[in-house]
Amino acid sequence: MREYLSDKQVKSELTALLQVVHEFLVEHNIQYTITAGTLLGAVRHKGFIPWDDDIDIALTREQYDKLVCLLKERNNWVNECVYAEGFELGNDDIPYIKIVNKNIFVEDHTASSDRNEFKEDYLWVDIFCWDNVPMHFTKLRYAYFNSYIKHAWGSKRAKKHNLKYGYNNPIHHKIVEFMFRNYSLEELTFKYIEYWKKLNGTKSKFINNNTWAYGLKALPKELMTKFKLYDFENIQVYGMKDADTYLSIVYGDYMKLPPKDQRINHGIKAWRELSDEK
Repeated sequence: MREYLSDKQVKSELTALLQVVHEFLVEHNIQYTITAGTLLGAVRHKGFIPWDDDIDIALTREQYDKLVCLLKERNNWVNECVYAEGFELGNDDIPYIKIVNKNIFVEDHTASSDRNEFKEDYLWVDIFCWDNVPMHFTKLRYAYFNSYIKHAWGSKRAKKHNLKYGYNNPIHHKIVEFMFRNYSLEELTFKYIEYWKKLNGTKSKFINNNTWAYGLKALPKELMTKFKLYDFENIQVYGMKDADTYLSIVYGDYMKLPPKDQRINHGIKAWRELSDEK
């Protein structure tokens, strides 16, 4: 029997999960920042953006690798009901870490380009690794990895989960499909992660969430050196101290609300499984 959660209840459960993650990272001296819409929400709304329904966290590669090692030592468990998933943890095909509450089930309607499709999962917090952005001529290779390998990875993963994969340019899509026809999803994920890791040996002054977001935008590395506590709903969590620089680069005039047609969330439905016993 399912007990469905309201939007308010979903946000309450997400906040509680964020609190668990915050305490776990602080306990083990892992520096982190809330990021993307989560940081924007903390600055502009002191909590969730009203139409948002997910939480994003960012770590530098050094801190991220430290977390991966820690989680492996714990068999990927944060506590008795909070679990970690990811390619580097050996239990998923995603090139980042997803912290899930195994007591709350969800349907994620942004798992596919078709909003009528969904992927069943657990309520989650995403943890992304930020790596160096390459400088000068290597930017061409950077663009290649972003445009081609990311596209190939997304396409193969959609097929694995029987979901539709959206693309704007059919010719580009066919080229990508042909180029990577002999690669498995696991091989592509490994190739993808290893390339970003290698960039941290360069002297770049910029950093980015290369594995997932922001396109080719470059963010000053100094953003990931100083942090402070932000109010988020009824808790406090860490975010980069210079949030203004980050939010201005990513969102522009970030204090201005976007048009209503751009206020998009994951469209999740969340529930608990209750016993049928009386």
